[in-house]
Amino acid sequence: MKSLLSAARKALDESDFETAIDKCNAVLEQDPNNYNAHVFKGFALNKTEQVPDAIQEFEIAVKLNPSNPLAYQGLIAATQENPSLCISYYKRLLELHMNSPQKYYDDLLKMIDVYQQLNDYASVIEIWEKFLKSSPEYAMLKEQITFTPREVWQNILTTALQKDAFDYEQEWQIQKYRIQHKTMDAVKADIEKDVNLKSRVGEAIENILIKIEKDQSSEYLQLCNQLIMFLYKRLQVTENLAHKEKVSEARSTRAEREC
Repeated sequence: MKSLLSAARKALDESDFETAIDKCNAVLEQDPNNYNAHVFKGFALNKTEQVPDAIQEFEIAVKLNPSNPLAYQGLIAATQENPSLCISYYKRLLELHMNSPQKYYDDLLKMIDVYQQLNDYASVIEIWEKFLKSSPEYAMLKEQITFTPREVWQNILTTALQKDAFDYEQEWQIQKYRIQHKTMDAVKADIEKDVNLKSRVGEAIENILIKIEKDQSSEYLQLCNQLIMFLYKRLQVTENLAHKEKVSEARSTRAEREC
């Protein structure tokens, strides 16, 4: 049986996937619960675009040995076209790599790309935050992190801007068909206010500025102007909310008096 598994592995390395499948089937005829045979067969099936069958083989392997990461790696490879499913396997793989900082770190970086495909920018930001000293996982990852704190915050800023743009567009696609008494510009303004209140852009810019020495460089001045504009918009939002609350309280008071 070992010779058959060795032959299957050799066939995989040489991209002879049909032979690899045949060798794995020969092993499974003798030992239906052979972990490596299911995994090798899964990789060979995936390479021959038999993805559902490959996933089935990997899932069998997972049930046989839940603590072995190899089958999860196969599942991730087989679900690249299905980001939602792929990210679920990455999460399970992370649990297995909790005691392997380098593997854990590499998994996190790969997950960023998958979350980007899903437009799940909040989860992307959560991953970047794991590389900051304030993160509970920083102590485990600090030797693996290849980004400076400024670079981490720059990536958070970039992602926060993407998130704001995506959230705005998503909400606009919903609201534009429900316009009744408001103008289109008024609805867009309300959406922008809601997005601004939840935005992480200001926080990210402030943390980047902390990492940059105060100077007159174009980058520093550009970030300052960007922060001023963001805070100005947020101030307008909070002032409008305060005004609405006062109006609401006044109407409530008037109604009570009339009663």
